[in-house]
Amino acid sequence: MIQQWFNTQGSFVDGVHLLRQAGADRGLVASLERHCQGPYLAPAAQAELKHHLQLFLDAHPVEAVEIVEIVEAIPTPLANQTKATPTSSPLGSNLSEPLPIRQLRAQAIPLHREHSHVKTLLSVAATDEERYKLAQRIMEQIIPALDNIYDQIRHFEKTGEIPTPKLPKSEKQKLLEAFKRMRTLSPRISKLKSLLKRKDLDGVKRKKYEKELLDKELELAQINKLLNDDDGEV
Repeated sequence: MIQQWFNTQGSFVDGVHLLRQAGADRGLVASLERHCQGPYLAPAAQAELKHHLQLFLDAHPVEAVEIVEIVEAIPTPLANQTKATPTSSPLGSNLSEPLPIRQLRAQAIPLHREHSHVKTLLSVAATDEERYKLAQRIMEQIIPALDNIYDQIRHFEKTGEIPTPKLPKSEKQKLLEAFKRMRTLSPRISKLKSLLKRKDLDGVKRKKYEKELLDKELELAQINKLLNDDDGEV
């Protein structure tokens, strides 16, 4: 997929995601991810990304097969399988993999498709605010979800241990978490409003605070709706 990224002149966001999946240093990835948040991309950041992806290609001349093509061809799960021999790559697939690993790969398919869709929207976004929202969705929702999947697959490949499926959160847990989050949002919103009243605030910080205030007010409104719609007790 990295070679394909070079061949098609892929986006910076996609390149950072590939570098993360390739197991690059977390500090390096975090540094590059920060460039995804702004409206402009520094040429030096693009050059650094290409440099590290090329280093990975030089060290791994044979790339793993496209994950979407592999997962869609998964056969019937093996019955009563509790442990399997680790595979060679978190991006590849093995027909002898246990059901939970196949399920993890299958869960990645819609996330990859969503990533592609949001990336397309990002390329045609009309305003900085729209680009910021879409980049934020990629970096804070889609990529962390994919990382969680591939971290579990890598753990299986290193140890042979099959991950235990996480149980869905109960409604009460969700409400409790929403209530806790609301208690942290309200003080920050008040602080931002106070900062924006300052006449000596420069334009860059004002724009930053206005975006943060908009995001947090929207999140707070969603939480209030969730809490108000619930008939039970938290």
